[in-house]
Amino acid sequence: MIIVQILIALLFVSGVLIGAPSVVMYRIVFGRKDRPHLSQSDLSKTYYAPYAETLLRAFGELQKLPKEPVALYSFDGLRLYGEWYDGGFSKTVIFCHGYGGTPYHQFSPQALALYKAGFNLLFPIQRAHNESEGKHTTLGIFESKDLLLWIEWAKKQPECKEILLYGISMGCSAIEYASDALDHDTIRGMILDCGFTSPWDQLSFDAKKHHLPAKVFLPLIAFYAKRWIVIDLRKDTREFLPKAAVPALFCHGTADQTVPLSQGLKNYEACASEKEKYIVEGAGHTLCYLCGGENAAVVLDQFIQKHFTVKERNEP
Repeated sequence: MIIVQILIALLFVSGVLIGAPSVVMYRIVFGRKDRPHLSQSDLSKTYYAPYAETLLRAFGELQKLPKEPVALYSFDGLRLYGEWYDGGFSKTVIFCHGYGGTPYHQFSPQALALYKAGFNLLFPIQRAHNESEGKHTTLGIFESKDLLLWIEWAKKQPECKEILLYGISMGCSAIEYASDALDHDTIRGMILDCGFTSPWDQLSFDAKKHHLPAKVFLPLIAFYAKRWIVIDLRKDTREFLPKAAVPALFCHGTADQTVPLSQGLKNYEACASEKEKYIVEGAGHTLCYLCGGENAAVVLDQFIQKHFTVKERNEP
């Protein structure tokens, strides 16, 4: 009887000290990520602050261009929102933003440069972010399935013959998860910026950074994710990259404190397609293009010139 009481007490204590915090962590990690539109006040609170002027200028130029809202439905019935900048070009770039981000925070300067280089722009909003429906983000796993639907949507647009995929952080990992299913005839290149190898690896790194016992909490969080969202946190991008056929440009910053450079290099090594890497000294998370400056713009342009056959230019 005493032993039973002790076991019950231990289970209760475990539930209070481990189970409850794990549920809270699960909800924080996988819950909705709504973020205000790009503004000076918002940028001043983030690591984008040193680049606020560049971002806001590019964002302002983009807002002068004609665009239209688009939507499609995911495999699990969510209405996903996006914005389409149709310049009438035969090339299109699909941007995949990161966890808790927006396309305009993470891509405005690149997007403006690519529009001027003759690319239509498609800005999908990831599930469970801002205008797109969903209660849970899935750290790139279901987002990769959503991406395949956005690719099919883009292919149906008049004149679209070649597509560039550009992903940052979670958006990068989503592209990597889909890399084995990409059609090289249409998908001519993918820019893979600071992606992680798996949600498990990323959450383990986050736990270590915040001095939390990953071995205690992560198995429970993984259990909840498997049961409630039906995703496997150990799903690894390196299962898919060895089957990739689309040329890839891997980017990562040496000062990335969110997704370590080591994870980006592991993805680079696993990729079987034609590939190159661009390591930006001193760049933090998602900041390769901004920190790289003119050199980053040259690297991007050279990649495009190498892999895209249509050479049309346009000044908006």
